[in-house]
Amino acid sequence: MVRRTIRDIVAGKVTSEEPESDDPGRWDDDEPLPEPESGDPAEAFDALRRRIEVQGAQLAAEMAIIRQGVERAFEEFDRMAAPEDYKPQLAQIVKQLGVVARHLEAVEKLPVLRHGPDYYAREMALAGNSLVREAAQKIEGYSTDLRQTTRTLSDLIEGARERARQNLALAVAAIAGVFLGVFLTLVLL
Repeated sequence: MVRRTIRDIVAGKVTSEEPESDDPGRWDDDEPLPEPESGDPAEAFDALRRRIEVQGAQLAAEMAIIRQGVERAFEEFDRMAAPEDYKPQLAQIVKQLGVVARHLEAVEKLPVLRHGPDYYAREMALAGNSLVREAAQKIEGYSTDLRQTTRTLSDLIEGARERARQNLALAVAAIAGVFLGVFLTLVLL
């Protein structure tokens, strides 16, 4: 009875189970248990051994049927759910990882990453100090040039004023000479 039920389940025919017999004197095939004819323990032991061998053979047959059914079920499952081919996606991921690795190598080679923030703070402070020094030197140079140019312009302006005074003095002397010459000419004449 058990054998038929398992075969029906494996074949896909599910039937309701028949109640098993409560009679311990019956086999699964509704055969009566072989009872020893005499009260000899050896015969009882042989009867028990035969019964166990028959049940073992039946159990082995049942297991073979179950194994075949499970194998068929897995084959059906494999046919129904064929595994998806992930090779194109994996190839694309590997390609993108290669690009990321090249970019990461380029970033790792940047000199900025070789030193810590303290190094760059010191470098910026030194650069700032040298920039201020250079700016101060340039401003000082420009102020020296400006002073020199101012002096030159002052000297030129002073020279122009001096020439203007000299020209005025010459003009006054010339006018005075003309008047003196006219006066003397009038007086002497």
